[in-house]
Amino acid sequence: WLHTWKVLSTSPFKQAVVFTTDTPAVTSVKVNPQEVSVSAGVPVQLTAVVETTGFANKAVTWAITQDPETDPAKKATVDLTGKVNIPAGHIASTDKKQDTLIKVTATSIYDKEKNGTASITVL
Repeated sequence: WLHTWKVLSTSPFKQAVVFTTDTPAVTSVKVNPQEVSVSAGVPVQLTAVVETTGFANKAVTWAITQDPETDPAKKATVDLTGKVNIPAGHIASTDKKQDTLIKVTATSIYDKEKNGTASITVL
């Protein structure tokens, strides 16, 4: 009999097991910074701080939940990492009324009821 020994595949992931008595849950989601004032054309990097118990997933989804700009080409956008792009020409806020702010929301993917928001004033 001829025997050949070789590695057919490898994985960079190690097997791991976690034992915990805590029930997985998201306790809070906060966005830093919570309030920002910037000029149009300047990107803003937001971060989500997710507090969990029991090894719950800390990932979030980002969304613009309020933008007073009516021109679709000038509306603010947010990417998967929380970077908000505000195009040049976006309407500027004349005061700090709530309806003139861009609101960005980070929502937990583990518990959709938990979210945090940030308000951006365009100067």
